[in-house]
Amino acid sequence: MILTINCGGLYYQTMIQMKHILSLKKINIIVILIVLLVSCNRYEKRMIKKGDEIVGLVEQFKMEHGRLPNNMIELKIDTALYEKICYLKHDSINFKIWFGTSLGESITYYSDTKRWEEVERGIGNKK
Repeated sequence: MILTINCGGLYYQTMIQMKHILSLKKINIIVILIVLLVSCNRYEKRMIKKGDEIVGLVEQFKMEHGRLPNNMIELKIDTALYEKICYLKHDSINFKIWFGTSLGESITYYSDTKRWEEVERGIGNKK
């Protein structure tokens, strides 16, 4: 809202105040966007670290039992600590682990490449 009364510089002073308020709003929006981006990146790094722990447990299970676990229960871990991480045994040698990042999006570890990827693909189909 702009005050349009020109009374000895009042109009000029009000315009300066409005520009200052708009500048502060822009700064606040930029700060909020930066905070959101940083927090999303930290979430993904934390989840990849937890996922790497699961990968290690799956590989250890495979060494000890000569096969992949059918599910995370066979790994004998506290599933509450890993509730947002999913595991799927694809066949006797391939598996994937993933977690959601946003609605319909995920980051997935593929055992055939031993890498985390943001692109959903079939396992065994290297790209």
